Amino acid sequence: MIRPALRTDMDALVSIWLTASFKAHDFIAESYWREQQSAMRDVYLPQAHTLVLWNAGEICGFVSLMDHQIAALFVEQEQQGKGYGKQLLRWVQNEYSYLSLQVYTKNERAIQFYKQSGFHIVSEQTDAATGEREYVMEWKKAAE
Repeated sequence: MIRPALRTDMDALVSIWLTASFKAHDFIAESYWREQQSAMRDVYLPQAHTLVLWNAGEICGFVSLMDHQIAALFVEQEQQGKGYGKQLLRWVQNEYSYLSLQVYTKNERAIQFYKQSGFHIVSEQTDAATGEREYVMEWKKAAE
C-alpha cells in the first residue's frame, strides 16, 4: 500500500535513507550522510510531498517530491530487488506528467533503473555539497 508519510514515520524514513545512501553512494564518506540526518528529518522530508510504501506492517520504501522533482527514492536495504522502487516510481508517474531528478554519475544502478522507467539524461553538473558529478534526468508522460 502506498500512503502519504506521517510525522511519526520520519525516524524510519531517515533510517532507510541513511542505510541506502551508504550502499548506493559508497563513493561519498559516510560522515557526510550522518551529518545530513537531522536536516533530512527536520527540514527536507517535512517540506516534501513524501509517500511511503507500506507492506506487512512496515515501511519498505519512500519517494519524496518537491513540485515535479523527485528529491528522494529509497527502499529499505533488505527489501531491495522486490519491485518496491518500481511501484513507488510508477505511482508518481501516474500522478504527474513531467518529473525530473538528479543522480550521481557513479550510481550506475540508479541510472539504469531510471532509464528503464523512461527517464533520459538532459545534462550533467557538479553537486555543490559533495563535489561529485551528477546527471539531471527527465521523464515526460507520453501523449495519450
